[in-house]
Amino acid sequence: IFLFKLINRSTAFQRLINKILIEYLDKFIIIYINNILIYNNNIAEYKLYIYLVLKKL
Repeated sequence: IFLFKLINRSTAFQRLINKILIEYLDKFIIIYINNILIYNNNIAEYKLYIYLVLKKL
């Protein structure tokens, strides 16, 4: 990793994703490294949230 200067790339990626999805963060998504966790109890709202996140990305 040091040879290719890829130090802190995962941190930079997470910061970028946090910036893009800030309006949804802690409302119905949690972002951890390269994972976006979408949560809800209602399947209809869950599908809507998936659509919103994918549209934003």
